[in-house]
Amino acid sequence: MQSRLEKLEILSHGSWLLKKSRKTLGASATKLVFGSIALSFMAGLISCSSASNPSNSSQTSPSPTVATSPFFRSPDSPTPNNPGKGDQPPVKPTEPTITKSPKPPIRADKATIAINIYQVDNQCNDFIVERVNLPQNNSLEMAVAKVIEKSSINEFNLASSKVTTDPQTGMATVDFQVAANSKRRFISLSSCEQLNLFGSLRKTLIDNPDWQIKDVRFTEAGKELIL
Repeated sequence: MQSRLEKLEILSHGSWLLKKSRKTLGASATKLVFGSIALSFMAGLISCSSASNPSNSSQTSPSPTVATSPFFRSPDSPTPNNPGKGDQPPVKPTEPTITKSPKPPIRADKATIAINIYQVDNQCNDFIVERVNLPQNNSLEMAVAKVIEKSSINEFNLASSKVTTDPQTGMATVDFQVAANSKRRFISLSSCEQLNLFGSLRKTLIDNPDWQIKDVRFTEAGKELIL
């Protein structure tokens, strides 16, 4: 209400001044007075408008600024220890680890000695020689075992054999043990079979000079065999 009354007072005052100026000052002065009245009227309107709407005169408050912490980064932001998705190096597929079993150590071959093994030919007329390498420590026992193996007399099986030597006399003794399930005995051996077994053993033991054997005798369970 007060602002409207102020507007009416300004208008009435302006009208009074206009009438008075027309009578006393003339047309040119009237224009100046009229312009002054218009400016005063506009100023009154602005002041009234500001008084009636204080919210319009207040400045628009700036929107609050959200401070971003320098230590906060989005999950996709690249960091020295966390490169961005576009900067990530390609992941190489892991190859399966193959565990190799260690190779067994290579053992040095034991000392061997070349031995002549004799065997009767198919006609039982002569001996055939075969040269083999046998361990030096037990070459004598191995040679006897090989001769017995090669004899392979039909239905005659030995349970064991043992050889001993006498260095003073140069005598070698071969003791046999016939197997319990053997169908044949020494007494049933033919002359060719006897030569194949006893003759081959005798020649093998005597003809190898490293053993220094001069003669060979055969026993069965400690008893001398009479052939």
